[in-house]
Amino acid sequence: MFLPYILPSLVAIGVAIVGASSAYQSSTKANDIAEQAQINSKYQGAVQQLGDANSVGIRVGAIYSMQSIANESVAMRPKIISILAGFVREQSPLAKCATRSGELAWDVATALTVIGNENSWSVDSTDYAANLSQTCLVGAELSGLNFSGMNLIHSNLTGIDLTGTNLMDANMLSANIEAASASRADFTCSVLSNLDARTAWFINANFTGADLIRAIWPIPS
Repeated sequence: MFLPYILPSLVAIGVAIVGASSAYQSSTKANDIAEQAQINSKYQGAVQQLGDANSVGIRVGAIYSMQSIANESVAMRPKIISILAGFVREQSPLAKCATRSGELAWDVATALTVIGNENSWSVDSTDYAANLSQTCLVGAELSGLNFSGMNLIHSNLTGIDLTGTNLMDANMLSANIEAASASRADFTCSVLSNLDARTAWFINANFTGADLIRAIWPIPS
């Protein structure tokens, strides 16, 4: 009896709900687009600043800006890790060890710290693994960072601090870590073949499943 009166009301309510839902989805999409555009703009600015040849302070600021972007956007994280690793390779190549004196450059050290921190977000470390092969990282302070899956092939890590560092699945083929401090470091399933580890410290380090073929180890006293 009341059906003819109820149906139009129900239809009107349904139309209103669909319209509200469509408007919400459109608004959300617009916000996502605007947010991504803002992130892309910040990223482009940071990349430009990272290439500043005159100011180490500007380069360090760019590195922290990239860290901030990575905090905001999961999708940008692999790209940022790749950019920072490329920066380290360019600024501190293996050949630089022949002429470098003193501590690792401020901007390079900052980039390494950000890489080691941001890599801890990864569920699959292969998505974030940085290529740091053939770099001069002598004396770097990497204690407690996450360098799982990293490519450190042929790198010079003499005197490096790897205390408590996560190096699971890292590739350190033919790397040099003489006089390094690697106590409590985790080398599970890492490639350490041809590694030069003379005078290094490995107290309570974990080598489960690691490839140790032809590695040079400290001589027991």
